[in-house]
Amino acid sequence: MRVVPHSVEKLIDELGRLPGVGPHGRTISFFILKNSPERAQGLGRALDNLHASVRSCRKCFQFRRR
Repeated sequence: MRVVPHSVEKLIDELGRLPGVGPHGRTISFFILKNSPERAQGLGRALDNLHASVRSCRKCFQFRRR
């Protein structure tokens, strides 16, 4: 049995909670890990900035820039 580092397991768990991802969280995690650190950092920055730069309209639920 292979032991995966805790940080990878955490990523797999978090991705697996996304709708439509489920068990593919492992595949996506390894894809991110095998790519360049710059690509992973770009994804991380996009996720970090998401709630700061976008809001959802309470009436129509469309997304808009803040």
